Amino acid sequence: CMNTKHLWMLAALAAILTASCAGLPLSKAQKIPSITSLAGPVWNLVGFHRESGFIPLEPGHGSSARILFQENGRFEATTGWTVFTGSWTAKENKKRGSFTASFTPDKSFRSLAPNIAGQQFEEDFLQNLRNTKTFRLEKSAARFLDVSGQPLLDFLSPDPLSKPPLF
Repeated sequence: CMNTKHLWMLAALAAILTASCAGLPLSKAQKIPSITSLAGPVWNLVGFHRESGFIPLEPGHGSSARILFQENGRFEATTGWTVFTGSWTAKENKKRGSFTASFTPDKSFRSLAPNIAGQQFEEDFLQNLRNTKTFRLEKSAARFLDVSGQPLLDFLSPDPLSKPPLF
């Protein structure tokens, strides 16, 4: 079948092109995170601070909390149950990849969590956003820190160049 032959040839060509680019160094602009690195991609929550300490979230824990920062200073987020919005500001510090920041969830938040544990998680998530004073970016990871430098929230973006739908 002629179509199948063409598909195999295209697949082989794509594999060759991908392999030839794999060894190329990243441009300087890609290596150094910028303020716009936070804006655009969807960031998945992979750790958060509670009264008892910092809790890493493993993929098997089933967390679907994520956040999308827009370049216009707004964000959209979900805890997995409740969708909410807010505003954010950031200013790059002298230390590369470090930013002074503030995050303000809108007051219209109303929890849709099905139980007390879920409601506590949502309260912790919102409080950690409010308490964030700085964040650090490293490739596809973002760490939000309080005034003393303690981690409050950790996020990963599977592909920082993509902008998949948040919800």
